[in-house]
Amino acid sequence: MPDNVRSVIAVDWSGAADDRGETVWLAHCVDGELVELRNGWRRVEIVDRVTTLATSYPGSVVGLDFSFGFPGWFAAERSWSTPVEMWADVRDSGEDWLGSCPLPFWGRRGHRRGPEEQFRVTEREVAQRWSVRPSSTFQIGGAGSVGTGSIRGMPHLLSLAEAGCSIWPFSSTSTTTSAHATPTATVVEIYPRLLTGPVVKRRRSAREHVLATLPSLGGTHGTHRRLLELAGTSEDAFDAAVSAVRMHTYLSVGLRSLVTPPATRASTGIEGAIWEPPGRVTQGDCV
Repeated sequence: MPDNVRSVIAVDWSGAADDRGETVWLAHCVDGELVELRNGWRRVEIVDRVTTLATSYPGSVVGLDFSFGFPGWFAAERSWSTPVEMWADVRDSGEDWLGSCPLPFWGRRGHRRGPEEQFRVTEREVAQRWSVRPSSTFQIGGAGSVGTGSIRGMPHLLSLAEAGCSIWPFSSTSTTTSAHATPTATVVEIYPRLLTGPVVKRRRSAREHVLATLPSLGGTHGTHRRLLELAGTSEDAFDAAVSAVRMHTYLSVGLRSLVTPPATRASTGIEGAIWEPPGRVTQGDCV
């Protein structure tokens, strides 16, 4: 892994049953410039594109905006001892969970939230540090639900590990599914709101204001600016583009920002952790 990061890929994920990829956007930032921003890929095609880019740009960091794990108590109940076991079980059982919505899952009509602990350590910490309210991975229906995307995302972490990617912050031994000696990329869980800062995202003018503040090295043949204009056309494209550029800004000076926060270190072995940018952005105006 190099001392700094030239290439950052951010994916605004979707758990929609319609997997034609209209709301899944991939943004690729190289040396501070957006070089790719597009949608229209199915989830498996997005993963293929990420692995291709990781091979072309060794040492890339990839941000995916879905939960990489569940609260520790649920992992213990399912007898998962490694992330690979967890993701494989989600691959095998996830669609059944989405169909029948058994407790502790909730959010579908007639299925209310149960008394169980809803959040991982990382979500509780992020809520406290950033004044935001992450949703529970167990919520698979209703406004703000993230569980569907996570359940349909975790199995793809197996594919990325098989392709030689390191899934942060899990230990390399617990996610090893291939013979790659050196990871082609580091894959992290992101929460785009920590990267976009305060913005009323549903308003195009507000999105465009944030995009106008993003750093740029000038772009090549206007590509960077053209892609930023495209990013203003939808909330999903906006999240992907801003996440990629701002992650690159933080990571281009080194990988210190990938260090696991000490308070979450004990829980990350199975729960995972949200990657947090250095510093704190006031989030009071975010929606």
